[in-house]
Amino acid sequence: MSIEEIVIAIQNGDTERKEELWPAIYKLVYKYCNRYTYTADKRGYTFEDLVSVSWFGVERAIKAYDAEGTEYELTELKWTIR
Repeated sequence: MSIEEIVIAIQNGDTERKEELWPAIYKLVYKYCNRYTYTADKRGYTFEDLVSVSWFGVERAIKAYDAEGTEYELTELKWTIR
């Protein structure tokens, strides 16, 4: 099942699909978290803090997802990690 299909299923009320979503996107989340690790260290946050907070960005991106485009949803994830 693709990421888009999982997100659409979650939007339609199938919350059990969230468990399938994280393994599909964790590399992207880690990539974004690595970009902001230096800034986060200066503010007293650890890499693990960034990863855990990124789940809120994933939740926001799921709510904002529209099948027509994906750029906005990635922006939601990036802003949450920042």
